[in-house]
Amino acid sequence: MNVLRKHIDPDYILGNIPLANKLEKPHERYELGFRWLGEGNLRLTEFVDPSLMFGNYAYRSSTLSAEHVSSRMTYARRIYDRLNRTRKPRAVCEVACNDGYMLNRYTGNDDRFTTIVGVEPAANLHRYIDDKVYAYARLMNARIGASIWNLHGAFDIIHAHNVLAHTPNPVDLLNGIGAVMDAHSVALIEFQYLVDLLANTQFYHFYHEHYYYYTVAGFSNVAEKAGLEMVTAKRVEAQGGSILCTLVRKGDWNESALKAVASDKSPAASEELKTGQNIRSNEQDLLSPSLSAQLIQEDPHQIAHFERNYFSRGDIFANFMKRTERKLKNFVMYVNAQPPGTLAGVFASAKATVILNLAVERGLELDRFTCFYDDAEEKWGHCVPGTEIPIRPMRMIGEADRRSILFSPNLEALITQRFPDLKVISVENIFEGH
Repeated sequence: MNVLRKHIDPDYILGNIPLANKLEKPHERYELGFRWLGEGNLRLTEFVDPSLMFGNYAYRSSTLSAEHVSSRMTYARRIYDRLNRTRKPRAVCEVACNDGYMLNRYTGNDDRFTTIVGVEPAANLHRYIDDKVYAYARLMNARIGASIWNLHGAFDIIHAHNVLAHTPNPVDLLNGIGAVMDAHSVALIEFQYLVDLLANTQFYHFYHEHYYYYTVAGFSNVAEKAGLEMVTAKRVEAQGGSILCTLVRKGDWNESALKAVASDKSPAASEELKTGQNIRSNEQDLLSPSLSAQLIQEDPHQIAHFERNYFSRGDIFANFMKRTERKLKNFVMYVNAQPPGTLAGVFASAKATVILNLAVERGLELDRFTCFYDDAEEKWGHCVPGTEIPIRPMRMIGEADRRSILFSPNLEALITQRFPDLKVISVENIFEGH
């Protein structure tokens, strides 16, 4: 068994599942448990070696919408311009650049960035990255950051979207980011928000690629250990609720300058990102409108105040587990009530890996599924890990008249538009017993 660290005792155990994006067999199983660390952070209890998961990666970020990607680029530039009033950015780096979904856009940007660098450990994805991008097949850390600085110098803008959870040593990752920054640099960090995950019972986002889960206050503490300071933080709708925040090197800017950036109320601030107005929660008593409204601000201190109120209740995790069990029970009942061979899965096979494998431990009959449809060609010809359900191209979705379960609820509008005649039901509706 490839376990990176000694197993720690869990607060709660969801079950045992294979690695969500490791499609090659055998599909070894690992305990899926979590433990609250305090100070705003939560971690899985069993750490799996990153090389098993990220050396050859099946997920491609180019499936994200153009609007999603451009909004991150625009937001990073706006924060940079607030701090550096006249200095134009010329160098950009992305940590975990995946298939070049963002950096390829920078190569054609009107600002004509002269240095564009990507750090991406999954060598199989490099063939999609533009030749104008300097791409390094490495995991970012302090040593790699220093090497990149020696080659390219400091970067004006650094992106790191949905990679923070993917490292067992977040301080080392942030030390690497800090190594390629100078007094003008701005780092834009995006991570899945722990409050959303718990309040909306998104148990399917617990899988072994995600070593840690963060609150704003928790991540701010981690960033400080790497000599970085949070300037802005705001909640966005991506992945069921995420935090988009900006970091600078600690001590490079005085407090009044940073407060001015965080309190900026320019029209562009509300136009660039679709920011959540509220958390759609199963625990409405925990999230009053006045508290939830603080999540639309950019000030990290206001969000931290919200978090202290949220976690002041002692039954957060027990209630999360109860609702998870209810959702899985409803899912098992729905699927088992269908005749064999009459269901297909659509999109988000990583989430499906979690849901299906946990549901099997609770009595799910997998023979109800004939196949799973996904856009990522790296997944075609493989099976959903832990099952014998084959993954097929989306273009084959109309071959049979099956009821399809959409495992990525946020893509419901997209799938309806692409396949208007498809009989599709969202997995969230099944979870709620609809």
